[in-house]
This record gives sequence, C-alpha cells and structure tokens, in this order.
Amino acid sequence: MTTPATPAMIYVIDDDFALRTAYGVALNRLGYQVELAADGNEGLTLMKTKGKPALIVLDLFMPNLDGFGFLKQLRVDATNKDIKVVIVSNFELMPEVSRLGVSQYVSKTNNGPDEVAAMVDHLLKLT
Repeated sequence: MTTPATPAMIYVIDDDFALRTAYGVALNRLGYQVELAADGNEGLTLMKTKGKPALIVLDLFMPNLDGFGFLKQLRVDATNKDIKVVIVSNFELMPEVSRLGVSQYVSKTNNGPDEVAAMVDHLLKLT
C-alpha cells in the first residue's frame, strides 16, 4: 500500500483579508496545503517557520513589506530561485518584478479566486 503524496504547499500573501481567504479556500478545494500572510514580513516568517513552498501567490502593494521588497528578499537566497511566484495585482506588470523571477502575472480585476487557483494548479502541474 502506498502513502498518498503530501499536497504541495502554497503561500498566499495579500493584505486584503477577503481575497487572501478566498484564494486559500479555492486552492484548498484543489487539494493544496495553503498558508496565508497579510504582508511580506509575514510571508518571510512563513519561509522561516514553515519552509519552502512550491508556489507563492503575491500581491504587490501591501503595508509594511510590499511584494517588491518580499520578492527581493526571497530571491537573495539562491535556494529560493526555483519557487514559482504568481503576482495578483490591479497594477500593470513592471519590468523590475519580471527580473525577480515571476512565473505569472494575473489581474485581480479580471480573475476571481477560482481562476487564480486554476492558473496556479496549471503552473504546478507543468513541473
């Protein structure tokens, strides 16, 4: 008898409580283990306490440590270079974000939690 594989860990980092929670619920429904953080500082704490996720869903504009600062700190450690990052924002993709290794950019306005979860699922199944 084989043991089922541990579900992939996904971090959702967004200051909007309702959206963060909705993304988490949609990803849980697809079988992923999800950890939630309200800003980049909480995201970095997750990295230290929970370990390396398979993917991070990240908002850009948040209080305390924003998505830009989080990405910069994340990518300083070479062991984190392979973590997929999906930016979910209402702002246009900026070149500096692309240089920090973003896998996908998603508009919050045009994509609900189920669409974001489906995109994440597709990205993770490609690997």
